[in-house]
Amino acid sequence: MVRAVARIVDSVSCPVNADIEAGYGPSVADVVQTIDAVIEVGVAGINIEDNAHGQGSSPLLDID
Repeated sequence: MVRAVARIVDSVSCPVNADIEAGYGPSVADVVQTIDAVIEVGVAGINIEDNAHGQGSSPLLDID
């Protein structure tokens, strides 16, 4: 996904917003790694879902 986002950023002259689903990983560290990677390739913004990846009793993450 990061390679695809990089190709888009490199192909256009306008700001690019990346939809990174739920961050591509079950842990906070995984999500941070994904965010850092897309920022590094030059995105202007990020959309991210609130998704607990099937962990816990709720499909959404706790507010904390």
